[in-house]
Amino acid sequence: MRWIVLATLVGLAACAAQTPSSVRKAADEQYIEETAVDVPEVAGAAVLVNATRAGTVDAGIEASYRADRLPDGSIDLFIYPAGRMPEEAGLDRGTRGFLDSLAEAKQYGVFDDLQVDPTQAFPSVREDDSALGANKVRLRFSRNGAALESRAWIAYKQNYWFKLRMTATPSFGAELDALGDVVARDLFRLARATSKGACSSMTITLPPSPSPQQVLDAATDAMRKQDLLGCVPKDYPETKPGFRRAILPFPPGSWSESESDSER
Repeated sequence: MRWIVLATLVGLAACAAQTPSSVRKAADEQYIEETAVDVPEVAGAAVLVNATRAGTVDAGIEASYRADRLPDGSIDLFIYPAGRMPEEAGLDRGTRGFLDSLAEAKQYGVFDDLQVDPTQAFPSVREDDSALGANKVRLRFSRNGAALESRAWIAYKQNYWFKLRMTATPSFGAELDALGDVVARDLFRLARATSKGACSSMTITLPPSPSPQQVLDAATDAMRKQDLLGCVPKDYPETKPGFRRAILPFPPGSWSESESDSER
């Protein structure tokens, strides 16, 4: 399919106008109509236990993991709609939303003695090894009289927030960092949100009288960007071995470009 599209676009170069032109996939559907979320069954030393929808479609999916090195701890990955925005803004908004939700949870008595360290940058990569910005938050609190330590790693890609939460007793604080950093980098690289809808539309801007090579280069670059965005025009790729998939359908009018974060 990719090469059929490229060949078609190269053919269009023969009749390109003398002014800049665009080749656009027509789309009248909402930006995202459905998303397939794929999570790896193994990330670092963590093994997937379950992956399921977290409730309403805007809550996304929750994937629970376990690790022998954290026998009494919790390891949970949340992937949920963020909306379309620049990546830096998405990361900032997702991090601020998480911190705000912690303060709100404390206000309602979910946590006692909450202490949150300054947010740290957590450089990560995508599946193609290109850079992906992420943040890490360390926090401590007590719940029902028991002291706990927790870590959160947050990234934004493919119109979704990816958030890993790990919590354990203070004696496992060092393990939360050592184990968690590896798990987070694996999950941010391997977990994927692939969507159908108008997000798969491509705009390719060409100079006057473009050469076939210019059309080919522009089309290849546009397809690469769409792949990084996790957008497909029709069929999802098959689920890879070692991954588990959950589907998030968005009924007409339900996808929002301003989804809000909630405490997870």
